[in-house]
Amino acid sequence: MEPELRGQYSQVRLHLGSTYTFNDRTATSIELSHLFGDAGPASDSFLKRFQLSVTSSFTCPGLSEVAFFGNVYLGQDYYNMQFERYRSMLRLGIITTFRNRPGPIATTR
Repeated sequence: MEPELRGQYSQVRLHLGSTYTFNDRTATSIELSHLFGDAGPASDSFLKRFQLSVTSSFTCPGLSEVAFFGNVYLGQDYYNMQFERYRSMLRLGIITTFRNRPGPIATTR
């Protein structure tokens, strides 16, 4: 670790995660992390020592390759570019998967 980062960035973290599938179409995952040691701005508050991410997804009936998701994140900037900042964000989106199907995707003649 660079000497300039000592006392500003937590080197030790406990990370817990779990995913629960309600049925064939709905799933939720929860991830919780705790920052140990001197964590700079995260040391200011007990709650800021935690990072929480909750993601839920719902697969559309009849469209097994398309799902919608929502994610809530609270904690340090997860890209670590601006780790001294506390983030709270909501993301909504679409997930798609491509299943292996027999035969070529496209043919030319």
